[in-house]
Amino acid sequence: MKKQKHRTSSGKMSERMSLLEFLKERSGIRLSKLEAYLDLVDKASVQYIPKDLCKQEFSLSNGQFVITITELAGCWHWHRATVRTFIEQLEKMNQISVTRLTKSQIITIPMLAETPAVSPIDAALDVFRQKMCTALDEWRSGKMSASACASECEQLYEDATEEVAIILQKADNGNSVGKVPCGRNIPESVGHAFCMTALTAVCEATFH
Repeated sequence: MKKQKHRTSSGKMSERMSLLEFLKERSGIRLSKLEAYLDLVDKASVQYIPKDLCKQEFSLSNGQFVITITELAGCWHWHRATVRTFIEQLEKMNQISVTRLTKSQIITIPMLAETPAVSPIDAALDVFRQKMCTALDEWRSGKMSASACASECEQLYEDATEEVAIILQKADNGNSVGKVPCGRNIPESVGHAFCMTALTAVCEATFH
């Protein structure tokens, strides 16, 4: 066991040394790699979203922020291609993770992303909300009719509440207190949470 721990520690130290080597400061007026990396950390710490993208819907967790290659290039005084390569290299070194969207990117700094464990219900609500927003975006863009979108949202609700019922049933299997849900019979408070999530998503889509 001790040898295994030693190998793990050595691996982490090697990663840190590789990062420091990669971030060595360059001469010139542009931001150094270290300054650029610290800028990413600063943006992640405040869950930064560019002003021109603030009207869009983003669901950010700790250690995440939204950015464009163009904005980073302007902030750092780098070429866009250089910024893109820098981001890709950090990603390969497991120092960041990137979710590439159509016109922007969501960057996650792992060391800032540690969050308390999310309950299965909260996780299911988040997934349900994201799926609802995706379906409603299809309707807003004209790719899906209103009736088809309504059917899709209804099915998403049915699937989500069925999944929650199964989660609660498994959780209660070893619990002698409380009634085990059957089928889609879920506690009223949980059902209310899913209904309000669906209603909020529909209202926001209609408003936009």
